[in-house]
Amino acid sequence: MKKQRLEGIGKEMMRVISKVLLEEVKNPKIKGLVSVTEVNVTEDLKFADTYFSILPPFKIMKKKSNMIMKKF
Repeated sequence: MKKQRLEGIGKEMMRVISKVLLEEVKNPKIKGLVSVTEVNVTEDLKFADTYFSILPPFKIMKKKSNMIMKKF
């Protein structure tokens, strides 16, 4: 399959996974912002490597930044 086609399928999968994580997953363990950063699809479309990042909630980030600033 052409590389361009695989990239398009990966982008669509990234969009769908992001939407599901945002709207349908109701897991209290997932706090903060989850962002799907990349999806690599194999040529036979059997597997897809999905990469994501998780940013902590603002309150946690604020506490950590305050602790770091106190050290200086």
